[in-house]
Amino acid sequence: MAHQSKPRLTTILTTILTLPLLTTASPLFRNLSRQGQTCTQNSFHGLKWTVSNFLFTSSLTFASEKESDVTQGLASVSFNLTNSAIPSQLVNCYATSDKLTDFFYGDQLFQCQPPPEIEPTTNQLAEQSASFKFDRKTGTISLELDWSCHDGADARWPTTTFSAGGSTTVSLGSCTKLDQKNPNWSSATKDQAYKTQHVDCAPLTFEVNPDEIESVA
Repeated sequence: MAHQSKPRLTTILTTILTLPLLTTASPLFRNLSRQGQTCTQNSFHGLKWTVSNFLFTSSLTFASEKESDVTQGLASVSFNLTNSAIPSQLVNCYATSDKLTDFFYGDQLFQCQPPPEIEPTTNQLAEQSASFKFDRKTGTISLELDWSCHDGADARWPTTTFSAGGSTTVSLGSCTKLDQKNPNWSSATKDQAYKTQHVDCAPLTFEVNPDEIESVA
């Protein structure tokens, strides 16, 4: 299970709106519907992020029988991300790495794909972006999200922008390892790979609680 601290909320109220006003024709707008609650209300109360269908796969090429004799490899991480502030939006996250041999070391930030364009159906509108880091050795996944809610009661400053980060540690759980040996390999054939090893891990679903939240209205 993850060890997560209670989120800390910082709110900054500005008297001058520094962000440009967006129209309903803007492609940044999204619809929002969650039991009548607005994006801003969801952001301030019970905020959480759900990671679903988290998949890890990798492939390693060995030059000989020695497990340390790895010549190349490639791994991927993919998952879907839902922000409880905007539950109608599904963000797709995907990354690849060829850094041997753990591939993901928690030192690189990967950008997630923005939600697909949809037509607004209510006046409760929002937009968001997300990025992540992953450390395969420790199982730590870190998320960074930025989102804006355009549902404020004051028409002069209808937008509240949020930034938050959070992390949790997961176990990759059940993984299958398949070795595909080269039947034509011999110690004399230096130019051929001895085997390719494939690893596929079962999908995971888990929650991440933001440990720090900032908002600007």
